[in-house]
Amino acid sequence: MQPFSRKSIGFLTLSICFLGVYNTPAMGGQIAKLEKPIGASWFGFASATDGNYVVVGDYTFDAAISQNRGTAIVYRLDGSSWVQDAMLIPNSPEIQLYGYSVAIDQDLVVVGAYYDTSVCNPVGDCSMGSANVFRREAGGWVFE
Repeated sequence: MQPFSRKSIGFLTLSICFLGVYNTPAMGGQIAKLEKPIGASWFGFASATDGNYVVVGDYTFDAAISQNRGTAIVYRLDGSSWVQDAMLIPNSPEIQLYGYSVAIDQDLVVVGAYYDTSVCNPVGDCSMGSANVFRREAGGWVFE
């Protein structure tokens, strides 16, 4: 099985139970089923692909610190198997609903948080969202 590229992806199916990675029907249909990790509720609510990487958001993932903290999980194609490359978690307890949106482009992952009380607008409204950027380096995914 050849790694898919952004051009060969037909579509992704999303479910709270799993994320199925598909290529074009001419290439054989489903190529992987990514199981949700323990603690995940809305695994697959957001997802993005780039080359041999898939990033999956779960904005209600319950971390030990608080409920609905959220996460984004990066998977990497290793030969013919998809392996978890990283679990990206919020760097602040003020961030909630992390993983509500995700994007990946080459060595960058952006994870959106729907609610971040550490971000306030000029008039004092602190119910804003935020985006966290990670860069892939030799040691893994590093918060920028």
